[in-house]
Amino acid sequence: MSLKAEYKPFDKFLAQGRSFIESPGVITGMAFDDAIVAYKRYVISQLHDEPLSFKLNDLDKAVRSQDMEAVPRLFEEVIAARPEGE
Repeated sequence: MSLKAEYKPFDKFLAQGRSFIESPGVITGMAFDDAIVAYKRYVISQLHDEPLSFKLNDLDKAVRSQDMEAVPRLFEEVIAARPEGE
């Protein structure tokens, strides 16, 4: 089995993102940051999707700066940019 079939960090990314947006804070921000980094690694190494990795970079910067105007919009952009079947 390939790594792609066994490891899908999108679910954790989705759950942590929703948690952070519902209740922004240091702990939820750190958990979401970790999920973004893990998903970004997967996107780059397994999906080879550079545009999506750039969107994840932008989202990570917004989370780290607690920019709550940008985070929900960028989060939705990442979800919308997710490749079909991934």
